[in-house]
Amino acid sequence: MDNIPMLIGSRIRLYRQAKKISLSELSERIHKSKSTLSKYENGEISMDVETLFDVAKVMNLRNTLSCTGCRYCADRCPQELDIPQIVDRYNKKLYTGKLDLSGIREEKLPASCIGCGNCEAACPQKIKICQMMEELSKV
Repeated sequence: MDNIPMLIGSRIRLYRQAKKISLSELSERIHKSKSTLSKYENGEISMDVETLFDVAKVMNLRNTLSCTGCRYCADRCPQELDIPQIVDRYNKKLYTGKLDLSGIREEKLPASCIGCGNCEAACPQKIKICQMMEELSKV
């Protein structure tokens, strides 16, 4: 997590494109120039919390899971699941409509979660990881 602005910017671009919102449209709706928005997406400048909230409102991101990728959950998982990666795929599914678990070995898929709750106890964001894993196992 060396470059948080780059991480945030790349996720904003991913969701913006998945929702088919142009850079011009988003810049108009959050009252920022296209140039500034482009710099946010490229991680060239940091985005203040108010602007991030405005972007989230435009893209209706309230249903995504707020994983920061800290890996505290993964470190506590007895199945050694890459939980941040799975959360990221879950969030992408919300906007693309497709769950892409390619590249994840079968024994590391959400169905391998035993629901022990160790991950949730370690999660600073209090994400309901076991519930997410169960939901993804049914897809």
